[in-house]
Amino acid sequence: MRGDKNQRKEADVNDSTAAYRLREQLKRFVGIVFPHVPKPQKEFLGQMFFGIQAGQTTVLSRIARALEEDILLKKTEERLSRHLLAEGLDATVQDAVLAHGADCVHDDTIISIDPSDIQKPYAQDGGMPLLAKVWDGSKGRVGDNLGYNLCFATASPSMSRRIVPLHMTMWSAKEDGFTSENDKVLDVIRKIAEACGKLGIYVYDRGGDGNWLFDFFIKERLDFIVRLVGDRHLLHWNGRRLAADLAETCEMKCRDRVTFKSHGKEREVPIEYGSLPVRLPEHPDVELRLVVVKWPKCEKPMMLLTTLRAARSRKSLRQVVEGYLTRWRVEETIRFVKQAYEVEDVRLLRFGRLKAMVAIVLATAYFAMAWLGLSDKLAVLADHVKRLEADVRRAGLLLLRHRGRPADALLAPWQVERPRRPGQGAGRAVPDDPGAVAATPENADGRRRQRGQAFARPLGAGSPRQPFCRLGTVQAKPPCAAGRFLVFF
Repeated sequence: MRGDKNQRKEADVNDSTAAYRLREQLKRFVGIVFPHVPKPQKEFLGQMFFGIQAGQTTVLSRIARALEEDILLKKTEERLSRHLLAEGLDATVQDAVLAHGADCVHDDTIISIDPSDIQKPYAQDGGMPLLAKVWDGSKGRVGDNLGYNLCFATASPSMSRRIVPLHMTMWSAKEDGFTSENDKVLDVIRKIAEACGKLGIYVYDRGGDGNWLFDFFIKERLDFIVRLVGDRHLLHWNGRRLAADLAETCEMKCRDRVTFKSHGKEREVPIEYGSLPVRLPEHPDVELRLVVVKWPKCEKPMMLLTTLRAARSRKSLRQVVEGYLTRWRVEETIRFVKQAYEVEDVRLLRFGRLKAMVAIVLATAYFAMAWLGLSDKLAVLADHVKRLEADVRRAGLLLLRHRGRPADALLAPWQVERPRRPGQGAGRAVPDDPGAVAATPENADGRRRQRGQAFARPLGAGSPRQPFCRLGTVQAKPPCAAGRFLVFF
């Protein structure tokens, strides 16, 4: 019993240490990103960021419970609810995140625009404010589900796994002043273009295959990569032809292999791609390129229309293909953010509070993905692994250790001190076990004690032999839910 109490106390200390480091980082984050916000609002934003990050929820009562204040829970919830109704809070948070995130946008940065939605299948019209019918992806049309529309924009530097949230806004088809979803998306792109100085390459899926988007991009002189459906007419040397017909005649000059993750397994698929010079009939003076990508057993090739006229060499063509494939990573990130923070579980009865909550979730995701340092992320994960081992020991279970490392060695790949090589020092190195403890005069039974230690792998980690935040891979590792806190790699 005494051992259980000591282990529980050690776990609480580790948890409080990680929470303290997270609070200190949040104070710096709020002070730098929101310098002109009044002090009471700064404290409110810091509490909301911590509550959402620690509770992994957007339900106001659970956020209040995660703050663990020495007052009634009801009073904490009322204070947070009152601050959420502040006028212009959503625009203040969105503009601050966009202004800070725009510093990472350069000429070759991929800016992905992804319309999404918040579905409330069990909500009734009149219960939550301004519920409207949203798009049903399984049916390919606006379905019977009620909810709200979202537009999420992220930036990803070229040839990098880093993803930086730039903007996320919510609207309803029943709100005052609503005209169309296209106008809302254009407003988001316009804000990002102004903040980034018209830098970056905008990537849009097949939903952007319309004159409304091409006219805007060409008018504003923005570079773009848009996937075509195939039924659009393009101008070529042979005259006016369908994009699908041109794709069949395109010569595939380049071959490569793409690594992606499907059903928890990494797969490699050989692809071949080429390009053709084309123009839009509505803009015959603007030179464009049609990049065609094919892979085995594909019924229809992927057609990408881009303003990158230099897309002729293998390197430039690969940039276009990777730029669009980066958008797939962004979709996975958006899906995980909605699930991890339980965005679709939001329960607020004022539309202004709903928009402010979505903006605060954007800032929380920006803090976790772009601001929080790697050392702090690893410390949070290490504390989670130690608590998991303590729980397993208390339950009388034993995790089988197969080529693994103990929790204390979790940070070993990032420590400055190098492990001993064979023949160095007084210790005896064991080359076949990277996590083994070398036998020394002070630790004669080092390897024997090493065998008895359990190894617990955190959620989202790679194989025990590899660091769980490998760099240089094509497929980004998903965010990890470590203990009470959510961290991104």
